[in-house]
Amino acid sequence: MDDIEFEAPNRLQKVVKSILNPIANYTPAFLMKTILKFRCETAELNWKNPGGWNTMLMYYENRSKYLSDVMMTKCSSIGMALRNRRKIVASVISDCIDRHRRDNPHVVCLGAGPGVIINDALKACSKPKATATLVDLNADSFEYGRQLAIKNNLEHRMNWINADVRNIDAWLTNKNIDIVKMIGICEYLTDEKVKNIISCVSSAMPIGSKIVVNSISDIHGNDRFFRNVLGINLRYRTTNDMEKFLIGFGHFDIHTEPTGIFSVVVGTKR
Repeated sequence: MDDIEFEAPNRLQKVVKSILNPIANYTPAFLMKTILKFRCETAELNWKNPGGWNTMLMYYENRSKYLSDVMMTKCSSIGMALRNRRKIVASVISDCIDRHRRDNPHVVCLGAGPGVIINDALKACSKPKATATLVDLNADSFEYGRQLAIKNNLEHRMNWINADVRNIDAWLTNKNIDIVKMIGICEYLTDEKVKNIISCVSSAMPIGSKIVVNSISDIHGNDRFFRNVLGINLRYRTTNDMEKFLIGFGHFDIHTEPTGIFSVVVGTKR
């Protein structure tokens, strides 16, 4: 982790945040939506699919057309945190692959979208036989993912499944699961659903396999804006909360990115 270049808000950005956050949070939602409809691609994408893969690409790639997009993706603490989380998770999974006893470990990515993070991990790891299965409810992300995999010469190592992870037991037949990635998904699910998914994948994971999840804090300061304006309803959980869900796992490693919004939790199957 020492060689990762993380992002963190500078003094000016902190001052701007202290001014803009109250405006975004407490301006009447109908008025804020009217303003954002004028020129804000990030908001439009969220209204179509709150927290979806297209929106995530906006944060990852900093491809902002308008000042409103720049403020929401490039300069915001949540944008920095999302990019930091991406780097941590890619590094963690790459390391898990390299340390695995087998030459061809299999990674299952739940709520994977196009698979940006697993692309990063497979590129960085030293085992060319490692493979990944990507599961997502929105199949419209897969074409982008396939093109990204082709660009990275990874298309032969990745497979996509169009399925709802909340019904994981309906399609989980592969018993060869060495690493499970559940990033950016638990914060949208109830406790019961999270427990059910983890229980199902755990039954298909051998002793020593790894699971990677994340916690999330509301210290970003925009929860009212996310809920009332963008329609994003996040469930905030601590690392301790996430560990309690990981029944059958232990030896937890915690990696917290500099903004403190996200922590990545890595558990080992006991």
